[in-house]
Formats: sequence, structure tokens, C-alpha cells
Amino acid sequence: METKADIRKQILAARNRLTAEERRTKSYLITEKTAALRAYKETEILLGFIGYGSETETLSFLEKAVKEGKKVFCPVAYNDNTMEFFSFHSKEELTAGYKNILEPSQNGEKFIKTEKNVFLLMPGVAFDKDRNRIGYGKGFYDRYLADFSPAYSAAICFSCQITEKVPAQEYDFVPDIVITEENQYSR
Repeated sequence: METKADIRKQILAARNRLTAEERRTKSYLITEKTAALRAYKETEILLGFIGYGSETETLSFLEKAVKEGKKVFCPVAYNDNTMEFFSFHSKEELTAGYKNILEPSQNGEKFIKTEKNVFLLMPGVAFDKDRNRIGYGKGFYDRYLADFSPAYSAAICFSCQITEKVPAQEYDFVPDIVITEENQYSR
């Protein structure tokens, strides 16, 4: 079986081959499918993420969620491989943070893990059809979710990021659904 590092390298190369136009079109399809989920429609709080590099573009989706009245929080990552979520209102408030990834201000409201009706939207590098996930190798989401369970979790990615099998450990977080422009994989 391939290692996580091997899979990560192959999938990132495939994702990076997508053109900017392909990413925009596919991102729109993915976020529209996400917005159509009942769990998303019924949530009051969205823990989102700001797409970085060749990831699924999320800014329009996040801003739309704010306009719909949802409380939106996005991650701020730290050098010790931990993260916290802070309030997001618009792309104009974002600044470059860890590895130049856009982040909301730490002066805003901080998400408290005791909230109940929470929809988590998460990125990843590679997924299999059983929803097992490979991130970038630092364990940010696995660590954050070790003591917090959102009401519903969705990972979004492009179809080229789905692979046959992802090696998984017991501490790896498995989202409720993985959404691509072509398919949805859920339990």
C-alpha cells in the first residue's frame, strides 16, 4: 500500500494541474451541493475554511453564508500545529497568516467548542470513497477535533483528489460526507 506521503504527492500534483477556470467552475458546483445539504441549511454556525493554493475556492460560499445569517468562523493556524476558529465576515478583513494562508483577525469572536448546532466544512489533500482523509501532514484538524464533535461535517475536494484507498489510523477524523463536483460519499 502506498504511504500517505506518496498519495499526498500524487494528488497534489493532479490538483495543481487544474486550470484556474476549472477550479472556479468545479468549486462553484461543490459549494452549491454543500449549500443544498439539509444539515447545512439547518445550521446556525459554520466552521469553514479559506481555500488556499489549488484547494476548492470557498470565499463566495463563506460570504453567502454570512448574508444568510449564519455565524461563520474560519481557522487561524499556529506554528505548534494547533488552530482555533475566529469570526469571518468578508474577504476584506482577511490577512496572510500561517504559510501565507488567509485568516480572519484574532481580535474577532473566537469559536467556543461548547456550541451545538455546528456544521464543519473542511479541506484535505486526498480522500477515499469511505471518507478517509489525508491532510497536509501536520494534524491540525485531527488535533482540533479530538475533543470536539460538530453536529455535521463535510469535506470538499475535486474529483481528482479521490483515490482508491487512504491509509487511516484510529485518531484520523472521518467527515460525515465528502463532496466533489461529480459525486458525494457519505455513510
